[in-house]
Amino acid sequence: MSVDPLKFSAPPHADPVDEANRVPEGAVSPERMLAVLRRLQQDYYSNAEVQDQVAHAVRQDLGFSRTE
Repeated sequence: MSVDPLKFSAPPHADPVDEANRVPEGAVSPERMLAVLRRLQQDYYSNAEVQDQVAHAVRQDLGFSRTE
C-alpha cells in the first residue's frame, strides 16, 4: 500500500489548532497554518485549479518563472 503525500488524513481525534501550534515558527503564522490544515482536511487542494495556483505560487517563491 502506498501513501499519497498530497493527501492529508488527520486522526479523527486530532485538533487542527493543536496541529497548527506544532509548526515551527517561521514565515507561516499559526493562524495561516490552521487555515491550511482545515483546507487539507476538506480536500480543498485536490481541485486541479487550486493545485495549479499553489504550484504557481511555489514557483514564484523559488524564483522560477511559469514556463520553467
